[in-house]
Amino acid sequence: MARYDNSTINNDALAMAFNEYVTRTALPIAARRYGFVSGVLGAEADIFKRGDSSWAGMERIQTISGNKYEFMLEPARATYASTVQGSSELAALTASMPNQHGANEFGLTLIPINEHIPNSRLQRLQGPNLKGAPYVDQMFEKIRRNWIYTLAAGFSSNNNQSDSAIGGWNYAIASGNVYGNVDRSDSTNADYRGVTASVSGAALTLADIDSLRINVMANGGLPTFAVCNAAVMKIVYNLVRTAGGHNLVQYENGGDRFLYSAPYFSYAGIAFLLDEQAPSQTLGVFTPDTWSVVVNEGGFNVNGIMDNPGTVHGSLFRASCYAGLFCKIPGHNGKIYDIIT
Repeated sequence: MARYDNSTINNDALAMAFNEYVTRTALPIAARRYGFVSGVLGAEADIFKRGDSSWAGMERIQTISGNKYEFMLEPARATYASTVQGSSELAALTASMPNQHGANEFGLTLIPINEHIPNSRLQRLQGPNLKGAPYVDQMFEKIRRNWIYTLAAGFSSNNNQSDSAIGGWNYAIASGNVYGNVDRSDSTNADYRGVTASVSGAALTLADIDSLRINVMANGGLPTFAVCNAAVMKIVYNLVRTAGGHNLVQYENGGDRFLYSAPYFSYAGIAFLLDEQAPSQTLGVFTPDTWSVVVNEGGFNVNGIMDNPGTVHGSLFRASCYAGLFCKIPGHNGKIYDIIT
């Protein structure tokens, strides 16, 4: 089924080609360029083994059919109470978990794509099938590149996840805001806070990084990767290089497969990944299995190229996708901020 039949564009074929080209490749490419995406989604996987014909290429990604996502926000540490055998067994039942442990509903963020095309350009492309193919492929590549950038920028933002904004890790692992239905400025909800530390505009030290790592582990987390922008990465790398005991690259199980899609060096069991979108003066440390990148199943909803009645003589390529970032246990992650760069 060709994208062109000499005079018109076949939008069904265009939609299939778009999803094949963009949906299957966008996240693996994003993981190679942006450290947080790489750390959360893990290594590139065999798309045929995943069994998901739409969003392929990464080990950890979740798909849903609607545009809302629900999950249980968990405290960093939770325990069950014991009871004395005998009459205490017949006492009134008391819930073991607070109400905040219930479901949190977030809206996935709608990312609409509207590429305007002058009709005169389309008319020049009409003809043999291959005549317009390079132009459309270039448009696909532009959309893929811009969508990747949009996703990566959102993941490192200070936004709360909502139907109007992609949530960022900087917000999710904070200590004094509202996440889901939990007000973390309330001291009774301290276990729902991320582990945070300010160096108050001082120079970052390895002791600061070790303290953050140990505090996250003491809170129940198992941090395996960290991200920061180039300015902070230069500081961290120089600290680690001077101290010694670091690895520039690490392979999985001694084989030839990278643990992460992006380049990194490691220190104290943590892979440090560069992310140009990471918030300034901030270093984040993460337990990957506490995070979820969620997209709507089936790939992009593609309407194809259609006439745009709002223009004098133009057409429109329209597509859309829902996406979001979620952290179910913020207390298993942490960040250092106010780093002098």
